[in-house]
Amino acid sequence: MNRQRKVALVQSICPHYRVPLFTKLASRVELTVFHGRADSEGAWRNADRIEGFVHQELSSIRLGMRRLHPYLRVLWIPGLSRALRQLQPAIVISEALTSFPNALAAYRYCRTAGIPFITWDAGRRTGKPMPFVRKLLEPINRFLLTRADACIAYGSVARASFLETGVKAERIFVAQNTIDVAAIRQDRTRLLSDRLGLSALAQRLGVEGDIVFLYVGAIEARKNLEDVVTAVRSMRAEGHAVTLLVVGDGPHLPALREFARADVGRGVVFVGRVTDGVGAYHLISHVAVLPGPGGLSINLAMAYGLPVVVRGGDGTEKDLIEDGVSGWCVSTAMEMASRLRELALDLTMRETMAAGALASIGRYDLANMCDRFEAAMDYAWTHGSVRDRSPFPAVE
Repeated sequence: MNRQRKVALVQSICPHYRVPLFTKLASRVELTVFHGRADSEGAWRNADRIEGFVHQELSSIRLGMRRLHPYLRVLWIPGLSRALRQLQPAIVISEALTSFPNALAAYRYCRTAGIPFITWDAGRRTGKPMPFVRKLLEPINRFLLTRADACIAYGSVARASFLETGVKAERIFVAQNTIDVAAIRQDRTRLLSDRLGLSALAQRLGVEGDIVFLYVGAIEARKNLEDVVTAVRSMRAEGHAVTLLVVGDGPHLPALREFARADVGRGVVFVGRVTDGVGAYHLISHVAVLPGPGGLSINLAMAYGLPVVVRGGDGTEKDLIEDGVSGWCVSTAMEMASRLRELALDLTMRETMAAGALASIGRYDLANMCDRFEAAMDYAWTHGSVRDRSPFPAVE
């Protein structure tokens, strides 16, 4: 019988891609997720269906941090401390800098209650210049990371940044950021059995017979999608039948549509936001592309069997993608265009890398991620700031 641990997990929002993780984690611990109220539309919103675990959506206030940086979204949850006092968890896990007002409240509660505090964060690329706003917030980031009883890192890049910040190596646990790979593989098998349905979708979108580059995610200026449109425009001018399929929405969509106006229907297709049923768009595509910040769209594409070309990412691509095997990590728009061209023109390369992507992503599933969360909790309980504890409390 599984041991049940009473754990609170603090998030700014509860997006759809986190629901499978929290559901699986709730099968191992007595989990309650506290999150704020998000946007009604766009990328920064709560899942439409949140089930499989206990959660509380708390009133929240958006702080005016976007004046300092256009992509800095910070939600303050004033009632978090009260909610934690009512729950009385044995341990608290919180996002770090991305939710710093709530992380600070959670830290204060943990120290008052004498329980472990764990942070969970993507970190930053070491050696990369800090934007002005990050420099302002770095003391808070350093405080949260170095005072936490354990730190859960998205990947090896995050681990390196934690070490640079001053976190002791033994306190860092890499829980490779991922999604429900097993469920996606099942969905892939189901969709592939309906070839007629996939063909009908490709025909409806006008992409059948083309080599399709797929982008899935938020439409924001920092995503650099214009660079992909330019690469596709160049290849089509040379007579190559290639198309960019854009799945998502966001504040930059009108500007991107205007930039690609001459290409719509002739190289660029906008689908809009898709949550349920996004797998079919992967299976009518040939290569996934991430030209700017992001992360889990890489996992998603690889699980559906697509090689991925990444320029940007969130650091996790360094663990997920082996250059020349499952895709490429590139540093410039020119290099990205070159790699896309190679994949478009070489069927054998595409098929080999598709197989490599499927094989690679199998190492990064939710079970492994939950194992690392549990390892961090075990460590925090036995080595954390509050000493002389009995073993981690269990309820059969």
